[in-house]
Amino acid sequence: MPEENDRASLLRSIGPLMNLGLTFALSIGGLAYLGHWLDGRWDSEPWMTLLGAVLGMVVGFVNLFRVVLPPRRGGA
Repeated sequence: MPEENDRASLLRSIGPLMNLGLTFALSIGGLAYLGHWLDGRWDSEPWMTLLGAVLGMVVGFVNLFRVVLPPRRGGA
């Protein structure tokens, strides 16, 4: 049974890392698509698409750093 405990422990530790790629791609793609849709409504092509893609990258990187970096301890 120690094998199963080790396997469960491993899965718990890498679980948050397993969805990073999907989250990163969906944040960029989703916000770029939203920007493309707004470009069509406001006739502002390509600015909203670019803004959405850049905002998606920021959201993706923030999520990446939040998962990968250890939590900060203490104040300031």
